Amino acid sequence: GEKWPVNNEMKPYVVEAETQLKAYQPETGDFKILAVNLSTSNDNLIKSCTMTGVPHDNLHAWLEPHMKEIEKLKKAGNREEANKIVGELKESMERYHEYFN
Repeated sequence: GEKWPVNNEMKPYVVEAETQLKAYQPETGDFKILAVNLSTSNDNLIKSCTMTGVPHDNLHAWLEPHMKEIEKLKKAGNREEANKIVGELKESMERYHEYFN
């Protein structure tokens, strides 16, 4: 029942991504810019990773599908599609908090 630990250097990038997702306005937000910003946050998250072992493996089990959603957002053809993907990304962040601290 305990959460996997995440190194402190990575946490600001998780918060950054969450802040970007929460600030996105489904009616007027630029989902292409959001996708680029989320991708940058993830790149920084990955660069700051010093985790090893099982916690690291479990983080990657969460991160890989999350990254695929960001790639889908980059390719979204319209707002409706983008907003659905943003919803998936928000759910992904909820899963992160279920399993990591």
